[in-house]
Amino acid sequence: MKFFLKLLIAYSILCRLFGVIIEKKGLSFNESITYLCAAGKESSYQDFVNKDSSTVVLNQAITNNYVPEPGTHFNDVSYGMAMTDRHPPLFFLIMHAVVKCIGYSMYDGLVVNFILTLLCLALLYKISDRIFQDKLYTYIACAIWMLSSATAHINIEGREYQLLCFFILSNLYLNFKIIFDNDYRLQTFLYFILINAGGFLTHYYYGFLLIPSTLILFMVNKLNKKFLIYMSSLLISLGLFFLIYHDFFLFWHHFSRAPKFETGTTNRIKPLIYTPLEFFSWFHIGRYIYLALLAIYLLYIIVKKNLIKVIKSKLGIISPTSFVFYSLVWYIVFTYIFYLKGISPAQASGMHYFCYIWPLLSIFLVLLFSYFSPDKIKLIFSIHLVQLAISLIFALSHDTYYAGNVVNQNWVSKINSSDILYMETPDRGLMPRTAINFKDNLKVLFGRDTQKNYELLSSFSHISLLIPFDDKGKTDTSAKDLLALFKKNNFKINSSMNEDYIFYEVEPNK
Repeated sequence: MKFFLKLLIAYSILCRLFGVIIEKKGLSFNESITYLCAAGKESSYQDFVNKDSSTVVLNQAITNNYVPEPGTHFNDVSYGMAMTDRHPPLFFLIMHAVVKCIGYSMYDGLVVNFILTLLCLALLYKISDRIFQDKLYTYIACAIWMLSSATAHINIEGREYQLLCFFILSNLYLNFKIIFDNDYRLQTFLYFILINAGGFLTHYYYGFLLIPSTLILFMVNKLNKKFLIYMSSLLISLGLFFLIYHDFFLFWHHFSRAPKFETGTTNRIKPLIYTPLEFFSWFHIGRYIYLALLAIYLLYIIVKKNLIKVIKSKLGIISPTSFVFYSLVWYIVFTYIFYLKGISPAQASGMHYFCYIWPLLSIFLVLLFSYFSPDKIKLIFSIHLVQLAISLIFALSHDTYYAGNVVNQNWVSKINSSDILYMETPDRGLMPRTAINFKDNLKVLFGRDTQKNYELLSSFSHISLLIPFDDKGKTDTSAKDLLALFKKNNFKINSSMNEDYIFYEVEPNK
C-alpha cells in the first residue's frame, strides 16, 4: 500500500507539470495583477490607463507593464501594493527577483509555486508523521492533499497562496517543537521569528491564524517565562513586518476607508457550501455524493461511537492531534466569518483561499476514519484516492479560468492584420494579459468616451473590437452605444465570442 501511495504522490506531481507545461495557455485575471506588481508597475499602470478618457497607444506600451525597468525596484513593488492592492508584498518581491533574474514568462510564478508545493509536502509529511506515528496513514494524508484538484489549482496560477500555506505549515511544525518538545533554543526561535515575519508579509490574515497556537501555549504555560518568550518572538516578527513593509501605513490609510466587498449573504452561502467540496471531487455530482456520504458517516459515529465522549477523551488534553484539530476548526470558522461579512472577496469560497485549511483537513479525514480496522481504512482510502486521481487530471485539463487564454487563437491573426484594436476596459487584470497575444506595433484604443472613440475608429478601414463580458455575462452600455453608431453609419460588422469576450470585425461598406 505504501508503494501505491508513493506512486499516487508522484502521479500528482506529474499532473501538475502536465497542467503547467501542456494545458497552461494564458494568464488568469489575478495572475495579470501578479506580474504588474512583480514588475513594480502596479501604480504606474493605473496612472497610464487613467491619463485620458480615450487613448491610442502601441500595444507594446501595454505589454511592457509586465517587464521591470533596468535595476531592481523592490520599493516600487511595495509602494504599488500599498496604493492599489490588498495584499502584503513578500510574494511579489520574490516574483520581482525571479523576473529580474530570468526575465518575464507566464511560467515564473508557477515555478515558484511548484517549489513551494514540494516544501509544503515535506512539512505535511513531518506533521502527519508526528500525529499518526504510522507511515501508512502519513502517506495517505499526503496523497489526499496532493491529489485534490482544489489544491492543484494553486500550482497553475502565479499567486501567493502556496507561500501562505508554506508559512502556516512551518509555523505548525515549529509549534510542535516549542509546545510539545519544550524546544526553547535560540536557533528554534530565530526560525520561528523569520517564519512568522514571512507569514505577516504574505497575507494579512496570517495574524488571525496564529490565535489557536497562542491560546494553546497560554493554556500550557500560563503567563510564565516561556509564554513571554513566545509572545516576544511574535512581536519581533511583527516589527520585521513594519521594517520591511513601511508602506503598510499608506495601505492602511487607503483601504481603511474602502468599502467592504458586497455581501449578498444568500448568494455567498451557496458557493461556500459547494466550492469547498472540490477538495473531495472535481466532478459536480461527485461533490454531492461525498457530502451525503460524509453526513451519513458523521451521524453514524455520533450515534454508534459516542463521538462527544471520544472528543472529550482525545481532544480534552493538549496534544499534537488536538492542536491540529482546534487549528482546523478555527481556520474554517474564521475564514467563513470573514467571507460572509464581506471582508473577503466573492471568490474566497474555496481553493486558493482555503490553502491553509486543505493540509489540516487531509490529516483530519484520516483521523475521522480511524475507527475502522486497518484493512477497511486501506480499502476506503484506496477508492477515494483513485477517484481523486481521476478527478485531478480532468480538473487540470478542463479548467479554462486558470489555464485558458482569453483570446481565441483564430482571432489573433485577424486582430494583428487590422489597423486598430479597440479594447473597452483597461482593467489591470484583463487588458495586459489580452495584449500579450498581439504584435508590438498594433495600434490600441481604450476608453469609454463613445463619441470620441467612434470618431477615432471610423478613420480606419479595418477595425477590431474586443468587448469583455462582466461577471453576469453582459457587456457594457458604452460598447453597445459604439456598435450602434457603426450600424447607424452603415459599417459592415462580423462577430464571434468565447467565455470572456465578444470579438467584432468592423469595416466601412464600400
